[in-house]
Parts: sequence; C-alpha cells; structure tokens
Amino acid sequence: LDRWLNPRWRQGFLQNILPFLNSTRRLALSAFQAQGHLSVSEFAFTRYTISRLQGELVLDGPRVELRNADASSYGSKLQGDLRADFSSSPSYRINARFNGLDLASLTAGSPIFSGIFGGTSSGNLLLEFTGAGRQELASSLRCDGAAEIQNASWKGFDLLASLREVEARPGNSSAVD
Repeated sequence: LDRWLNPRWRQGFLQNILPFLNSTRRLALSAFQAQGHLSVSEFAFTRYTISRLQGELVLDGPRVELRNADASSYGSKLQGDLRADFSSSPSYRINARFNGLDLASLTAGSPIFSGIFGGTSSGNLLLEFTGAGRQELASSLRCDGAAEIQNASWKGFDLLASLREVEARPGNSSAVD
C-alpha cells in the first residue's frame, strides 16, 4: 500500500488507479476533487481481508477520507473512519469500532500467531502514523483503544503460572483460569 499510494515513489496514486494518465498528460493532484459512496465486495491486503466495505469517500487533492464506513471481517462488524494525507509528509489516521471479532480467524493468517489465540473481542481502536517508509511508519505509530475479550484462550503460554513465577511458563491460558 505504501508503494502504491506514497507520493515519494515515481508513480503516484492517480497513475495507479488511472493508468491512462501518462507522463506527458499529468493531472494536477491538488486540483483533483471527488466524493461519493464507495462499495467494495472484498478488500485484501497481505494476509487479511475486509468484506462488504461501504462508506462515503472524499478525495480532496492529496487527502483521502472514508467516512461512516462499515464492513465485515473475521466474524466482526467494523465501523469507523479513515483519513490519509499523501502530501510530501504522508499521515494516516484510522478510528475503528469492532464487535464480535473472532481472534482465532484473525490470527490464522499470521505465521507467528496462528493457532495461539481464541475467543471473540469487541472494542475500539485509534491508529495514527506518519511517514513514507516502513521504518518511519513503525516509529511514528500511535495506538489507543480498548477491547473486551470473551472466551479468551492463549495456547502455549500459561499466564497465571508466569505471573506467579515471574518468568514465562509454557502451557495454556483461558478466561476460566
């Protein structure tokens, strides 16, 4: 996504979504404005997918906003807003609420966390980050939120024994421990 949308790369956002724009006929990004309703059946990125994404899309020069969005993902109903500014110093803000997120399904696509977590989660999440590359994005990441987890389980790690003994202990943890 960074390579596709980042203005520091040779080919810009508009050239990717509107390939008929060539180097001799460039549309001034600052003059580009549009708004309307967006509906996407499935949006996949890396190992994760979002289904039935809908919201109000606003394009205003280098700024993109998705307002009043809702979608489904891993058993969860997602709602929120996304704002991205693709100026010379890109910035991103995601404010999301989720309900019924299946943790086992969510982590199944991860080579590290697959088969480890179980349960469902509901809550909210605010992500803000800036930068053009992976390093800049990671170092600027600001995250805030809260979650409630039902029927939680953590395979391979005994949380209560680890807390008692002040060192990691193998085993399993669950909400009933």
